[in-house]
Amino acid sequence: MLNINKSPFIVGVINPKIIDDELNYIQKNQPDVVEYRADLNDVINVDIIKSHLKKISAELPLPLLFTLRDKCEGGNFYGTDEQRNKIYSEILDLVDAIDIESSLAEASNNVIKTAHSKNIKVVLSYHNFEKTPECSSLYKIIDKCFDRGADIAKIATMCKTEKEAEQLISLTVKYNNIATVGMGKYGRLTRISAPASGSILTYAFTDSKESPVPGQFTIEELKSEWKSAGIKVN
Repeated sequence: MLNINKSPFIVGVINPKIIDDELNYIQKNQPDVVEYRADLNDVINVDIIKSHLKKISAELPLPLLFTLRDKCEGGNFYGTDEQRNKIYSEILDLVDAIDIESSLAEASNNVIKTAHSKNIKVVLSYHNFEKTPECSSLYKIIDKCFDRGADIAKIATMCKTEKEAEQLISLTVKYNNIATVGMGKYGRLTRISAPASGSILTYAFTDSKESPVPGQFTIEELKSEWKSAGIKVN
């Protein structure tokens, strides 16, 4: 179970293409939560996905977040709404939380309702790889996330200036149950400052691959940075 009240959490991202290497690293450098990026599979096959999820749960005593990132927000899933919802519906009993793009929340309404009925946390996310929009625009996105059933609203944007990074961090002051994630040179700072201000989730990768997202730390690096900054490390 993912207990929001015990945040902030370091989320270790698992690439299914190298799942054994990922699990070996994470067993030695445990995050608080693991995210399985189903869309990074070479072939999106629900039986393979379910076998991976069972393997992760058997080897890691950690909350499991499932993500099938859509092409519309930087992911590798090119299927239809119906195909995506079918995959989510089939894996719900194997995970503790799911991440769905906020722009697809309306089309995923039944999945969100079913997840809540099973006490599975729902992260509705927004990604912008070009810039950090003005706060007024981000407020509308966040409000829409919560209106559509989010337990956690995740905002991940490219920070091209220090001001944009500060703008992203400021969201954690205005909202509860939010995860703010900055990308790029300036966004890297938000992965330390935002959790100190109340951001629930901060993502990190393993040392067995290059980071798929600009600005990410490894799990080991992020733990060290948090300790230096006085942030609780679970």
